[in-house]
Amino acid sequence: MTADELRDLSADPEAFTANAFSVLQGAADLLATAAGPEEAAVTREIIIQCREQRETVDEATGGLVDALVRELGLFPYLDGGALDDRDLLARETLRVDGVAVMHTAQAAVYARLMAGDNIVLSAPTSFGKSLIIDVLLASGRFDNVLVVVPTLALIDETRRRLATRKTGHKVVTHPTQPVGDRNVFVLTGERMLEMADLPTPDLFVLDEFYKLGDGDERAQILNQVFYDMRRKGVQYYLLGPNVHGLGDGVPGALRDEFQRSDDVTVALRFHDVPVPGEREAALIDLCRRLQEMTLVYCQSPESAHKTARELLKAGVGAPEPGLQSAADWVAEHFHPDWVVVEALRHGIGVHHGQLPRALGQFMVKAFEDGRIKFLLATGTLIEGVNTHARHVVVYDPRRPGNKKMDAFTFRNISGRCGRMFHHFSGDVWLFGKRPSDELPEVDIPILSQGDDVPPSLLQHVDLEDLSDRARERLEPFQEQTDLSEGTLRANVGLDLDGQIALARALRANPARYHGRLSFRASPRYEQLLEVCRLLWTHLGSRPLSSTYTRSYNQLARQLMNFSIKGSAKALIDEAVAQEPTADIDKLVTDVCRFVRNIAGYSFPVRLRALDRIQREVFTSVGMTPGDYSSYVARVEGLFLDMPLVALDEYGLPPELAVKLRAQLRPDGDLDGVLARLEALTPRPGALSPFEAELLAYAQAGL
Repeated sequence: MTADELRDLSADPEAFTANAFSVLQGAADLLATAAGPEEAAVTREIIIQCREQRETVDEATGGLVDALVRELGLFPYLDGGALDDRDLLARETLRVDGVAVMHTAQAAVYARLMAGDNIVLSAPTSFGKSLIIDVLLASGRFDNVLVVVPTLALIDETRRRLATRKTGHKVVTHPTQPVGDRNVFVLTGERMLEMADLPTPDLFVLDEFYKLGDGDERAQILNQVFYDMRRKGVQYYLLGPNVHGLGDGVPGALRDEFQRSDDVTVALRFHDVPVPGEREAALIDLCRRLQEMTLVYCQSPESAHKTARELLKAGVGAPEPGLQSAADWVAEHFHPDWVVVEALRHGIGVHHGQLPRALGQFMVKAFEDGRIKFLLATGTLIEGVNTHARHVVVYDPRRPGNKKMDAFTFRNISGRCGRMFHHFSGDVWLFGKRPSDELPEVDIPILSQGDDVPPSLLQHVDLEDLSDRARERLEPFQEQTDLSEGTLRANVGLDLDGQIALARALRANPARYHGRLSFRASPRYEQLLEVCRLLWTHLGSRPLSSTYTRSYNQLARQLMNFSIKGSAKALIDEAVAQEPTADIDKLVTDVCRFVRNIAGYSFPVRLRALDRIQREVFTSVGMTPGDYSSYVARVEGLFLDMPLVALDEYGLPPELAVKLRAQLRPDGDLDGVLARLEALTPRPGALSPFEAELLAYAQAGL
């Protein structure tokens, strides 16, 4: 039989049962003769599909399946009770008590790390790259491990996973938490830089390492963190999805540490979806045919909302009793006409980067436990957040930013399909052609130092590590006298020219600016307006703007309103009152983006930079500077007590945290609040069923 015939027969339970011996014989022949990576990948897929059908055959035939699985090194897929002593011994050598049994490719990476090697691992989503972190912690060798992840969503997922391992490490996720004797720090790059008492780690882990080459502010911070760890000689483990390799500008020593594996643990089947007419009609027809959990990729929040409305209009989905309280809560705290409300009522979830954080976590949880059958998701779910969908539908042929779908993004999306120990195989349904381009190479700008690398990143490199060209590019910034090198370096990721221009503006007329910039608590409106104008003009308007926030005047007014009204709901209601015919889906999304991305991140980052700049300028001319630290903390904390907003990352949204304020007693001590949260038992009837579920979910993850 041909490989294609074996693939088809092994995927069909009835066909496999009728032809089991012939299929297994053909798979064994392929395994013995596979001449290259493509043939090996096809053979691996066939054998994994045979493993999925193992329960349909007798024990003797099942033993043949096990033999092929053993040859692939997939020992976690073997039932220990059915193995002979030799195979059982081999399987047990790959077991880590309290964690799992590793497959042989995982074990090889683990052995290298335990030997002290640095590894940059590129492997498929189903490989189990994160499990290696857990095994390293369980080994007892590393007292302090720093795990840097690109998003807050990954902090929660990683923290929850590690909390179940009981390795004796304290899991620290916030700069305000005190350090224990043995720690695993799970932080974003920004938070890592805020950790004043962070001990030098024994091991540094960077998840989704491809983001080093993204070129945005957060990528600059990741580059700085990695450079600092490497310079200090800390052992590192960088992990991420399949890429071709590291760029030519990356030092050869680091390229030698790069290891690529194509060893998958699930088999994916790809299907082209014929679209004779409207794409929406084809999607509706497909969704009606699919019987198991389905992830639908949409390129943007707008597309996800539009697709949800199309599915609801066509009657896809069914009333889900277990989601009615969740839908009621979302309607109450955001807007009853937001499509997310009606979608939830019918077992359809929406997930994108502008969704309130705890609500996004709930969407994934409800999808995992089967209450949500269809999850419409943007690129947020391809950045390491694990699901185990049986089907993935690549509905939009483009990626975020309306860019053409490339092979890297396509593989990441497809990798959300299937999951080790949940589905041995999965089906990927394609609207459009599969990308044919090569996988990318990842650049590490702080090491390659090309002409496109911003000076704001180069300034963090030690002089002896700078190329001649990089030194030349930094000279103008080192020779200017408007702003010190210390201030420029402290404002990580922000354009140096913009910072210097801002300082020059203040120096040109300090008397004019001093009255508006020397506040030491909360600014008056005219002071906040001046702050927003300066930030908008000099430090980048794009991260501060949206269709909801179109100017610095609007930014100032919205921040002031938010400080007074204190909730996204109040901002939404105000916006609807001003524009009754507004697109509710877009309006709610834009307000949530303002709260989460602008008020919660971009504005505080720039306000800290302005604080440092005005301190230096006013002090140099004999004026008393302002002190923005308390106001920055208030904005970043969404004008709530810090521990309350921090609970959003644990699955407890601010709206519920405020409701539980009396029991949580936020006093600035996050560990104390977490302890009170874990022990909290609300009185009967005090919480809605959805709120009670959120509380229980947060407590279970502590």
